[in-house]
Amino acid sequence: MKWRGILKPLHRAGLAAVHARIATDTFDQSFINPKSKAGKTPLMEAYHSVMDRQREIKKTGYRDCEVDFDFEVSIMPHGRNIYGIIYTERGSWRDLFMDQPEISDFSYWDNSDRPSEITARQWRHRYKVWDALLLRGPDAIPAMRGLSAQCTTESFYVEADDIVAAIKPHEVRVRNLARSAVMDADMKRRMARLSEAEVKSRVFETFFDVEKWLKSPDGNAALQAKIKELEIILPKKLTKDMLLEKRPTPDEPDSPTPS
Repeated sequence: MKWRGILKPLHRAGLAAVHARIATDTFDQSFINPKSKAGKTPLMEAYHSVMDRQREIKKTGYRDCEVDFDFEVSIMPHGRNIYGIIYTERGSWRDLFMDQPEISDFSYWDNSDRPSEITARQWRHRYKVWDALLLRGPDAIPAMRGLSAQCTTESFYVEADDIVAAIKPHEVRVRNLARSAVMDADMKRRMARLSEAEVKSRVFETFFDVEKWLKSPDGNAALQAKIKELEIILPKKLTKDMLLEKRPTPDEPDSPTPS
């Protein structure tokens, strides 16, 4: 299937990016919170985290878009045409699939107005087709009206070298970690002022207050100060060997790392 061949490199790149984010977060966070990452191997943390979260999706059905790389198409013949429904969390993949010359949009909904480029007659025809496929009879579900094709491999493995190649530049890592550290510190300060009863009810409100504060002169000054601090601390380049080393405990010296 041609589409599977198109998806394979996109799947590999997406998996590599997720693993790279988790591995670098583990490595970088160990510089500002050594206890939380002590004894952890960044690359192994990434592998285990992704696998565990993907298993949880299968078990519970809960959404976890970052690690969900499924792309399933239900194909249903009707009359002289073949209709389908796409199931995926990856909007860019859905758009790419729909851009293929042999595919055309045949969406229908009844909770808002039809698109201006579709006539009332065309819209009624769409309704009749989807009504026949999915609303009439006890077997009116995609699995009973056609077949389903899974287009990605659940057990797809991404190599360590691909993960290292997907690591974000030093300046991006520094800014992301600085933002996280500054927001976390301010969040803790604000939550400490609340009573025990208020903590749960005001957590989202407090988070949005922190985000707003970060855009203020004081918040931006705190962010820039943390960026300058981390620019010196964080290694500029991460290698596969560095990500395969266990992070030291606070009373152990860190391994020498290339800058």
